[in-house]
Amino acid sequence: MLSRVIVGARDILLVAPLATALGVTLGVILGLVTGYFRGATDEVIGRLIDALLALPLVIVALLALTRSAPRRGP
Repeated sequence: MLSRVIVGARDILLVAPLATALGVTLGVILGLVTGYFRGATDEVIGRLIDALLALPLVIVALLALTRSAPRRGP
């Protein structure tokens, strides 16, 4: 039983740091862009982030899943 947990944890230990690094990288880049370019760029990026934060995570996950799943049937 423990061996199955260890084998399953390998994937998580690879994916979690990669997802964290991607999120930090995108956040830093967006923060630098909004800090450097004030005005309209700051407003647009701020509104996009507000819109993303307003959506529930489950709905976004289901949308991503349906968009990435292969289509079946007619």
